[in-house]
Amino acid sequence: MGWENYHVHLFTTPAGDYGLCDSEPGHRDERKAPLHAVAHTAGDTIGYTHDFGDDWVHHLDAIQAPHRPRAIGGTCAVQQLRYGV
Repeated sequence: MGWENYHVHLFTTPAGDYGLCDSEPGHRDERKAPLHAVAHTAGDTIGYTHDFGDDWVHHLDAIQAPHRPRAIGGTCAVQQLRYGV
């Protein structure tokens, strides 16, 4: 038994509320909102409510990533990762 994704859920963000594509509750389509568009800066909080019957609520805090790794590729990249050269 895997994830069926049949419970109603809601993301509450500084940019608005997002959920399954359903115009009745007035949520925006979550599939069209990348994370950087709804949590712009470190310290922004996103609320996630899963299964409105059980009301599981989670709070996610955006943090500043220490750095973004640069893209490397090829045989030399494997050596750099293994041996730190």
